Amino acid sequence: MYYKTICNNQNTTSANSFLGSLILVSSILILFIPHLALAEKCCRCVDPQVSGGFFCIKDNLDCSALKTSSNTELYNSTCYEIPAAELATCRKIPDGICLNNPVTALAFNRASFTTQATVEPNQPAADAQSSDAYTPLDFKLNIDIPGLSLSAPFKQGDKIIVPMLAQYISAVHKLLIGISLIAAALMIVWGGFLYILSGTGAKVREGKQIIIDAVVGLIIVMGSYIILINISPRAAQLQNLEIAFIERKSFEFVSAAQYTAALAASGIPASPDGANLPLPDEVLSYARTQAQAKNIDPCIIYAIIMSESRGRIIIGHDENQYFGPGSSLVQSRLNFMRSRKFFSGKPFDNDVPIMPGENQCAGANHIVCQKAAAYPMDYTQNADRQMKNDDQLNVSAPPDYGLDWRFSHGIGAGQATIFPNSPRCPDGNRGFIAGGNCFTIPQLITKEGSVAAIFSHPAVKPGASPHAVFCGYGGRSESNCDAIKNLVKHKEDFYNSCPWK
Repeated sequence: MYYKTICNNQNTTSANSFLGSLILVSSILILFIPHLALAEKCCRCVDPQVSGGFFCIKDNLDCSALKTSSNTELYNSTCYEIPAAELATCRKIPDGICLNNPVTALAFNRASFTTQATVEPNQPAADAQSSDAYTPLDFKLNIDIPGLSLSAPFKQGDKIIVPMLAQYISAVHKLLIGISLIAAALMIVWGGFLYILSGTGAKVREGKQIIIDAVVGLIIVMGSYIILINISPRAAQLQNLEIAFIERKSFEFVSAAQYTAALAASGIPASPDGANLPLPDEVLSYARTQAQAKNIDPCIIYAIIMSESRGRIIIGHDENQYFGPGSSLVQSRLNFMRSRKFFSGKPFDNDVPIMPGENQCAGANHIVCQKAAAYPMDYTQNADRQMKNDDQLNVSAPPDYGLDWRFSHGIGAGQATIFPNSPRCPDGNRGFIAGGNCFTIPQLITKEGSVAAIFSHPAVKPGASPHAVFCGYGGRSESNCDAIKNLVKHKEDFYNSCPWK
């Protein structure tokens, strides 16, 4: 009897020791492991009352949960997490990408930022809408997750950021982990109950096995996350969906009256019905017919027209063009900002940034030049809301036709580029010379003249490859085409999608 009592006491002591160890290990796993995922994050945010770019929050909160934090300053903000590979950029401009030195959600103060949007000085108030304006589609989840607040899509740079899919899947993942933790804890408690209070060896073994299985399951659940996050943070944390944003570019559209005047100046008969300004489909159809007659691949002409104007009759003012941080700075834009005055002679306002001088936009000055070229919008945007020159086409005003010839211009459906130092036509008027022909500006803004100017280009000839034509149209040979590879690819994309093949 005494021996049996000792054995029972030893069994109880062993059980308590074993159970205590398992509970200790489980507690560590339950309480500590989830916090491994709570490392400090850098959240990039936009807010309707903060202009000029995005600000940054460094916190261990999820970026989607910042607006639900105790700081009401973030209530209207939309934030998404910067990928781990870009954390080094979580600093104030110019070294990083933030308007501010990153702070925690509780320390954020919106009053430290400029809150009044700038309107372009020569732009009508009715057209002063932000380049970031767009209307996202409404969405509604079929299955809501308690406590989940999804961020609406927003525009950042040249992309639309759609965070809700990643946020939803991440929330489902965390919910399942939470359920697994609760289930494991309940199973450990149940296994411990059987282990301690059972009177038979079978029940003791069953309780022990339940505890072991629960701990192993817990380790697998949490271990898989740790393994993934160590292999690649992107494997464990979904990234926001990014969709390329198609920007509106700045052109001066030729009016019906201007087109009628251009036809008269070019000696081209007007349409009997008086509807002289052609639609894009009419321009493209005419170009296709001309290409077939000249034995030239119609899809090459299609690609040129679509990439340059989408078939519209337009004037491109090169001094108005800033294409974003990933593109080369347009020389005419740099020259315009250096000039400090509009075509009318009106000087720039004093708050317009000073553009560095010639050949001074490399190295550390590159961002300075970008900021000046983009004024008054954020230089990180790829938009077309920068300050504009005030020249306008006047078909009845030769030889310069009302355009500011300090800078280059693209004319017509093919955007034939005329530079300030381009030779004039024999009659002394501004024009585009190609293949021994000189096209005046009125000719270039007719359907017939626009298409004829494309065919007069030396690169556009029967049997030429699309790549050779596109390089030549950009003023480069195939062996020296790398500098304009993005423009060439743009045309090649249209060529590959040509409906005339």
